[in-house]
Amino acid sequence: MSARMPSTKTLAITLSSLVVAYLLFAWLALPRILQSQAENYIAGKAGHRLTLDRAGFNPFELSLRIVNLRLTEPDGKPLLAFKELFVDLSAASIFRLAWVFDGIRLDEPDATLVLQPDGRLNWSPLIEALKGGAAPGRPGARRTTVDALPRGPGCAGRPLRRARRRRPTGRPPGGLSQGQPRPARARCR
Repeated sequence: MSARMPSTKTLAITLSSLVVAYLLFAWLALPRILQSQAENYIAGKAGHRLTLDRAGFNPFELSLRIVNLRLTEPDGKPLLAFKELFVDLSAASIFRLAWVFDGIRLDEPDATLVLQPDGRLNWSPLIEALKGGAAPGRPGARRTTVDALPRGPGCAGRPLRRARRRRPTGRPPGGLSQGQPRPARARCR
């Protein structure tokens, strides 16, 4: 008995069904999975709290949009927030075997750095907790190409400066000698 080859019509219907299933998954399910996994990963790994209003993925453009992200310390103090992050991955990544981005845009970023009395930054516990998951024997960083960093309401492509503060009289410059942590906020010029 010989095996019968499927007809062209059957192959076309099967292939179309697989493409539609991929697009529906990427458009509808992937953003929700990404959001819940990111929030759970940060909470479980470092104890910090990550919230975001919405994540969106466009499978046609290979773009990711994250809206209103907030990262806070376990006690609720803010570390990082931004209004929107848009990352446009290029299809050339497949052929160049490197991360190639057509554009990255970050709107209204707000980061808080605090020098603690022990000389460490408030970001140190988060960084140390996330470093623990590196794979041993993994090669160095992959090549990355960014074709465009658009200028807009965000800081992409612009240098950051430290917000100026007036020092009260009788306090030494820097104000850190008395053991009081002093927050510094990064702002766009």
